Amino acid sequence: MANDAVWNRFISELLDKNDIVDVISSYIDVKPKGRGYWALCPFHNDRNPSLSINREGQYFHCFVCGVGGNAIRFIMKYESCSFIEAVETLAKRAGLEVPDRSGGDDAAYERKKKERQIHYDVCREAARFYHASLMSEKGLAARKYLENRGIGLSAVRRFGMGYSPDWDSLNFYLKDKGFKTEDIHRAGVLNVTKNDRAYDPLSGRIIVPIVNMAGNVVAFGGRIFNGEDAAKYKNTVVTDIFDKSKNLFAINLAKKCKQEGRLKYVIIVEGYMDAISLYQAGFDMTVASMGTALTSEQARLVSRLTKDVYICYDGDKAGQAATLRGLDILKKEGLNVRVMSMPDEMDPDDLVRKRGAEAFEKALEAAVPLTDYKLECAWRESGADKVNGEEKKREAFRTFAKNAIAVLKPLDSVEQDSYLGLIRDRTGLSYDMLKRELVGGSSSETADDSGVLDGRNAVADNLLNFLTAEDRAMYFVLASCLMRKDYAAGCAVPRTDNPFFRMVADYLAECKSLGKQPVFGELYALEGIDAFSEELKRLVSVQFNDADSDAEYFADCLSELNKIRLRSQIKALSEAYEAEKDQARKTSILVELSALTRQKTDNN
Repeated sequence: MANDAVWNRFISELLDKNDIVDVISSYIDVKPKGRGYWALCPFHNDRNPSLSINREGQYFHCFVCGVGGNAIRFIMKYESCSFIEAVETLAKRAGLEVPDRSGGDDAAYERKKKERQIHYDVCREAARFYHASLMSEKGLAARKYLENRGIGLSAVRRFGMGYSPDWDSLNFYLKDKGFKTEDIHRAGVLNVTKNDRAYDPLSGRIIVPIVNMAGNVVAFGGRIFNGEDAAKYKNTVVTDIFDKSKNLFAINLAKKCKQEGRLKYVIIVEGYMDAISLYQAGFDMTVASMGTALTSEQARLVSRLTKDVYICYDGDKAGQAATLRGLDILKKEGLNVRVMSMPDEMDPDDLVRKRGAEAFEKALEAAVPLTDYKLECAWRESGADKVNGEEKKREAFRTFAKNAIAVLKPLDSVEQDSYLGLIRDRTGLSYDMLKRELVGGSSSETADDSGVLDGRNAVADNLLNFLTAEDRAMYFVLASCLMRKDYAAGCAVPRTDNPFFRMVADYLAECKSLGKQPVFGELYALEGIDAFSEELKRLVSVQFNDADSDAEYFADCLSELNKIRLRSQIKALSEAYEAEKDQARKTSILVELSALTRQKTDNN
């Protein structure tokens, strides 16, 4: 078991061997600019690069949404994973072995890790059983159904499709493989009755394994095919390795497409069969949301592969509503979205089977940007095409204009102007009136990015303006020490009652005692640092200019902090002197007061 000192040394070595610019560049596009590196922030809908990556300090910080940290924090946020999982990712990248921490929370983590591996093993063996069953005599009817649907043997094998012949064959198979009923149940593969009888909840269905991005089978979907009066699709339950809201069907194949250099965009559909049909038709960059509304976790999975997305839900009203919900989720994750329209209320599977891949290709080419789609939906909802009479027509136009303005507010001014012209032409409403309506309100999204200049907005520049002179001075001193400025070498940071300042000062003192250089990014690994997110934002926002003026300001800050400290000590001792009854103690306090007063006079 690694003690705290060994663990802390390991974390320090881990961060040393994983340069933060290289780590973040492996996830998103990073560009050098000025003395640093910048990127579009993946944690909000960023249009101007606002994520700053500091190689010297080994930290990142977004000047719009405020997220920041070291390489470990970035992976935790981007991958939606735990601290230990992020550490393991970086350790693998650097070729380091993670020390054993078999006590407390780490022991619990190791237990969970072993349990997850067992569950992966259960799902892998279940997938083999299902596939073998489909290819056996028992699966003849299921194979015939797939054949009639146009799903060939190649796709069956590529997706590992299977068949569940009855309630208990899978249970017997997995038991023969040495798995315990408890593990099989926890893996979500079998249900257990009150009488402790295990059974397959997907019995009699065609089985589609759900594989995560790492290539592990994590769950199963089952589809009826013999006309039973039951839910068409059914998934295995949420487990420690599967949550439908955090997975996308066929994401592993889209990842493979990217690894082979063929991925230009991702198509998102609703169901398994849509994705399988499109794969057969040559669109192997397709993933499915498995019939649920898109979530931010799913959008983040896609963003790891590409920034360009086509969303293709069913052509009926329910599909259109799902599309709108999905658009907002994808937009918030910073993805470039285009919307495909399915003709005659068809779904993608129908379109490919009945009209061929060429018809889908045409729908893909005709896809419209997110804003255009939203405006078209607003037009349809206004009913302007259907109402009769001038007054009703004008009312419909006003309704459309109101909803259209809401769609345009998050856009930049150039895009707004181009769309305002289209709204004017469609409704006959005056451009000036539409412009006034648009400018009359404000959009928080627009405000967030509008002031960004080289990654900084006005809020970031002014984070220190509303603080006391003492706090501003302390932030500059701490930032200078953390960034290892020459003029700050050997500086003893003044003590303070502020808990955040104390934490940073203690870190600097520890670095000095160990003979090591401080690294800004290591602050994010300090215990309890999460309570000081606002203070960290201020510390990151400290601006440096030329070395001479910074050195002069640094000296002024230290001088001011020492004066403030002396005044505080003198005040405290004066109050103690007044309250003290013992004459000997009063004399001692008076001596201390005299010394501090002389020191104060010398400093003025």
